[in-house]
Amino acid sequence: MKHSPRKRFGQNFLIDDIVVGNLVKSLGLQSDKDVLEIGPGKGAITELILPKCKHLTVVEIDRDLATLLSKRFGDKNNFTLYTQDILKTNLQDIVTPDANLKIVGNLPYNVATQILLLFNEYQHTHKDSVSAMYFMLQKEV
Repeated sequence: MKHSPRKRFGQNFLIDDIVVGNLVKSLGLQSDKDVLEIGPGKGAITELILPKCKHLTVVEIDRDLATLLSKRFGDKNNFTLYTQDILKTNLQDIVTPDANLKIVGNLPYNVATQILLLFNEYQHTHKDSVSAMYFMLQKEV
């Protein structure tokens, strides 16, 4: 599926397999751990995480990309897709209180700060829910 990045969502797709591989390797995933991915886009990170974790929950705001992700990964038992804005999501609805999950994302540049603040606050109020967060941010040029 051809999908150009949408400026209104601040999309910036990962296309470098080495960068994606290094990010996933740095997660140190274990098959008994859950992962939450923010803004999976076309699924570059998703594809590598899915076989290495207990359960992967992804939150994607773009309906077209959510359709693509559903077609690619929807048949996997350890995959859950939410088509919604992470900033308007009640995290308690999608995160188990004692999940000890890892959160990962290639954050959209226009809301990266808001997302970082959201998860920083969530981690402070739900200490047992999050073990680590790994985010990629666009370098300002």
